[in-house]
Amino acid sequence: MLNHHIVHSHNVATIDWPKFFEKYNNGIVVLDFETTGFSPEKSRVIEVGAARVIAGKVVEQYSKLCNPECVVPEIITRITGINTEMLKNKPPVGDVILELQKFIGDYPIVAHNAEFEARFLSMEMKRLMDLQRFNAQEASISTNKFICTKILARHLIPQLPNYKLATLKEHIKFVPEPGHQAHRALSDVQTTVALWGYMHHAILQQLKCPGKPVVHTFNKVQAKHAAPLAVGQSTSSYVGRFMSRGKFM
Repeated sequence: MLNHHIVHSHNVATIDWPKFFEKYNNGIVVLDFETTGFSPEKSRVIEVGAARVIAGKVVEQYSKLCNPECVVPEIITRITGINTEMLKNKPPVGDVILELQKFIGDYPIVAHNAEFEARFLSMEMKRLMDLQRFNAQEASISTNKFICTKILARHLIPQLPNYKLATLKEHIKFVPEPGHQAHRALSDVQTTVALWGYMHHAILQQLKCPGKPVVHTFNKVQAKHAAPLAVGQSTSSYVGRFMSRGKFM
């Protein structure tokens, strides 16, 4: 499988936050997959959602269902609302992954529980290489950095009962657009973008008031992020790129 650059939790204490944000202000891509299961070796991607965020604004979104060429398990249909019939005339997974590669380019990739997206992306790319549809040298996406908002939230928003995206969505008081549906790829991307912007804004507030715990700052800025995020709308920028190679926590 292809090697991605992965977030490590122990890097948090060494971050110079102003330089950190400045370095990545040129853009990120927030990514989410829906899949037929949890094992990349045995399961396939069935929906892709992505948003390109530059200088704190969503500038473009990508969303597509794809045909996994297998039956969608009933439990996945219950969670996502996606069934086998919906996918039978959709493009093959490989075609969608090739489109996604072009959309992402060489931007860092942000995801909630990023290990999941990184492993599935690596496996789908490996399948394409096995079919000789491209090679690793041509696939710039194979070396993209992955940043995990779940890891970041554990450090910056302590004492929550869990760090599921739904719990964090409620905590930051994010009000989604009409039609938003949890466990659909683009909807989860939009929630993750909101979380990203919320955490970045809170860090910037904390830098203005040194000595105050970050968690206190978060409580003061929650209401600022209770609005839908659309293409062109500011996220109040974003936070969370502390990277190293090879493994997730």
